[in-house]
Amino acid sequence: MKDGIKKYLNKLGIPIEHILFPPYCTICSELLSMEHWDENLCVKCRENLPFLSYEDCKNSIDGYTVFEEAIAAFDYEEVHSSIYRFKFKSAKKDGDGFGEVMALFLEKEKLQWLGSIEYMIPVPLHTKRLKQRGFNQSEEICKSLSKRIGIDYKSDRLYRIKHVKPQRILSAKQRKNNVKDIFLADNCEGHTILLIDDVFTTGTTVNECSRELYRKGAKEVYVFTLAMTR
Repeated sequence: MKDGIKKYLNKLGIPIEHILFPPYCTICSELLSMEHWDENLCVKCRENLPFLSYEDCKNSIDGYTVFEEAIAAFDYEEVHSSIYRFKFKSAKKDGDGFGEVMALFLEKEKLQWLGSIEYMIPVPLHTKRLKQRGFNQSEEICKSLSKRIGIDYKSDRLYRIKHVKPQRILSAKQRKNNVKDIFLADNCEGHTILLIDDVFTTGTTVNECSRELYRKGAKEVYVFTLAMTR
C-alpha cells in the first residue's frame, strides 16, 4: 500500500516528503501552495520583504567597532520565530531561504561590495555546540549566499577554540568578556572578507571575530547578518 502511494506520488512529480512535511515560507512560516513547493518564499513575502535600510543598520550600531561596516537584512523582531526554528528545531533547510533573501538585500543595499569582497567566512561554532546542533547556521547561510552572488566562502579560516556560554543568555558586559580570545584565524594577509552570522545583537561576537582576522593580516572585514536587534 505504502509503495503504491509512493509510486503514484512520484508519477505526479510530488516528493513524498512534501506530503509528510509540507513546504513552508522561510520568512513567515505559511504553508506554500503546491505550485510554489520548489521555492523558499510565499508570494506575499517575495513581493514585500520587510528589509531594513542601510541607514537603519548604521543607526542601530552603538559603541566602538573593529570591522569596517555591518548590515543586516531584517529587524530581529520580524524573523525571530523563523530564526528560532532554524537554530533550535533542526530546520537546516531554512538556511537556503535565508541565503536567498540576504542575496536580494545585498544586491539592493550594498551592490558595490560584490566587487571588492574576496570571500566570505561564517562565524564558527565550537565543535561541542556543532555536535549538539548538527550544523552551523552561519555556514548554511553562507552556502546559499555563495551560490547566489558568486563569492566563495571558507569555513576553514576561522575557528572557535573555547566552548563558552551562549551569548543570548548574557548581559552586554558579560557578552564582551565571554567571547574574549575564543577565536583563532589562519593567515588572511591582505584579504577583504565578508563575515556572516545569523543575528547581530551587541556586535561583540563579530567584533571579536574581526579583531582576530585583522591580527592575521586581513585588509578589511565587513559584517553581514540575517537580522539585527534594534
